[in-house]
Amino acid sequence: MIALIAGQRPSAQGESEVAALVAPEAGSVHIPPMEKTFLVLAGVYGALAVGLGAYGAHGLERALEGVPDLAKKLGWWQTAVGYHLPHAVALGLAAWLVSRGDGWAPRLAGFSFAGGVALFSGSLYAMALGAPRWLGAVTPLGGLALIVGWLAVALAAFRA
Repeated sequence: MIALIAGQRPSAQGESEVAALVAPEAGSVHIPPMEKTFLVLAGVYGALAVGLGAYGAHGLERALEGVPDLAKKLGWWQTAVGYHLPHAVALGLAAWLVSRGDGWAPRLAGFSFAGGVALFSGSLYAMALGAPRWLGAVTPLGGLALIVGWLAVALAAFRA
């Protein structure tokens, strides 16, 4: 590998290492299903958070121009993004905890973060876009799920 970086022809062993990096054999890298689920969700949630944050900063106000309670709706959007992105990263933390060993606490953390973001941030995004205000009753349930996720992280660390 170092030979390749240095611009030299790699040895036969080096060629196989490079080939494995460039075109790994099918199944050579295996991520267990629970870790994979949380990592995929972390990536999707993270990308959505960045995109929705950018939309909130550059297009939402124009889209909601003339709507009553504009400042409140923009605030909901900002709060949703503010909780969405760090909890996408927290899903990655849950995946890492799951990879460290069995136990229900890391899985609880991952499911709590995933559900919490969907309920908390999702309800705020929806209300900002005009969904009925009663949907705000769902927001605290999402917040509770996020708290449970962090407590599960603490428990997983304590039990390790």
